[in-house]
Amino acid sequence: MAGRRNQSRVAFGNSRGVLTVSRDVLIIKIEKDEFIAMSGEPAVPGDLLTIERVGDTGPASERVQVISSRPVVVDGFVRHELRVARMAADTETQPDGRSARTR
Repeated sequence: MAGRRNQSRVAFGNSRGVLTVSRDVLIIKIEKDEFIAMSGEPAVPGDLLTIERVGDTGPASERVQVISSRPVVVDGFVRHELRVARMAADTETQPDGRSARTR
């Protein structure tokens, strides 16, 4: 095909960083430390997320871990019901299940 590139448009070296993807969710509190987040995107159980809320007292954020994710139909649209649990302020679970202190 004429005009096609022969080289890659993106190249990554040995780099470290954080990718932040923002999405709007509706949060419903179900227990002291558990919430339901209605999202347009699914999540994987075990994923660590940050919920940033804006309220009367200003913005606040907290770390949560996805417990489960399931598709649901809301007003004729497929949404994803994410059940999440609040993380302790001083611990975080690593992908292998161990806890690690955050700094």
